[in-house]
Amino acid sequence: MKTTLITATVTGFLLVGATAQAQVWSDTVDWFNYHFTASQTTGDIFNPEEISLDLGLNWYSKERGNSGQFGFGFGGNYFFTRELGMGLDSNIGFNGHAFFDYFHASAIYRFPIEDCHLAPYAIAGVGCEFDPSTELSGHFGGGVEYRFNSVTGVYADATWNVVHQVSNYVLLRGGIRIVF
Repeated sequence: MKTTLITATVTGFLLVGATAQAQVWSDTVDWFNYHFTASQTTGDIFNPEEISLDLGLNWYSKERGNSGQFGFGFGGNYFFTRELGMGLDSNIGFNGHAFFDYFHASAIYRFPIEDCHLAPYAIAGVGCEFDPSTELSGHFGGGVEYRFNSVTGVYADATWNVVHQVSNYVLLRGGIRIVF
């Protein structure tokens, strides 16, 4: 089960990455200008039926590791409406233990502020922790996203993670969000 879940997750992210890579490298100048230049249009920055990919760094509080630990975070989100969505995320820890530290599924409620290109959001969900042992967890917290335009933004959030038998911990995430 664990091997199937890991294989399916990695395959999905490789397919999304290959598609994004093909689009990026076909015309790098236009792609960069389009994704990282603030939009001057009056259109919506945060849209319904939006799919996005998150890439960034994560940090666990010391309750999970001896002095806290960093990892490479990645995930995806889908918003049914401008406000209500769901997300899946995971982490590859820089700790030499399990390849994936966790797999989380979250409900997300965001509060888009179009004029400022900001969207504060609340997160709550469940997951499976793989390091130091495999067990169920729950999490809740919040964060904020800033969009340069309707397809590229940055995010930062914090969650309190409640784990069944291992110590509860704080997870800080931050990185870039690309909307497809």
